[in-house]
Amino acid sequence: MARPKIYTEEELKIRKIERNKLYALNNPDKEKAKFKRYREKHKEKILERERLDRLVNPEKYKDKQRKYLENNSEKAKENRKTWTENNRDKIREQNRLNSLKNRKQINLRRKTRRKTDPIYRDKCNQWSKDNLDKRAFSGAKRRAAKINATPNWLSKEDWITIKRFYKVSAFLTDKTGIKYVVDHIHPLQGKDICGLHVPWNLQILTDAENTAKGINIL
Repeated sequence: MARPKIYTEEELKIRKIERNKLYALNNPDKEKAKFKRYREKHKEKILERERLDRLVNPEKYKDKQRKYLENNSEKAKENRKTWTENNRDKIREQNRLNSLKNRKQINLRRKTRRKTDPIYRDKCNQWSKDNLDKRAFSGAKRRAAKINATPNWLSKEDWITIKRFYKVSAFLTDKTGIKYVVDHIHPLQGKDICGLHVPWNLQILTDAENTAKGINIL
């Protein structure tokens, strides 16, 4: 009787790998399910390993990502669209933080573009015409901030109320053809008393009434 062949430890490992490869080829669905279960069970560990590997081999992952995008452009586009729709609040908050952090650079870039790009300039001008209330609100907020006339204890509801004043003013201007403005009942820089940029210090007047008020104060 022939004696069974004795394999070394290295040979046993090789035979096991070959058997696993053959099984995976013959059972692709089971292998995918197995791989999926493994990733779900060790998700944090795998992500950390991939993160470290990405730091050590950035070019490898860039090349891998480029090839994936070339072969799956439509799928990648759909994935980006889905992710954007599910993370709108996150994207909006990140954009807001970036704008605050890089405000000077962004404003300088916009000014330069307005001077050099006529299409962009026309687009900005059209936006200004279509959003008179937002322009007036931003301008008043900026002027009040310069002279410290806006208290930091205003609530979110207070700011909504202030914005509503400028929306109503723009609406009346558009519907009547008469220019309406948002006026401070007590001027921010009055002669005898200085008011604040707060909802209860605002009123809507025609431009003529506001001008007359200024003359009477003087």
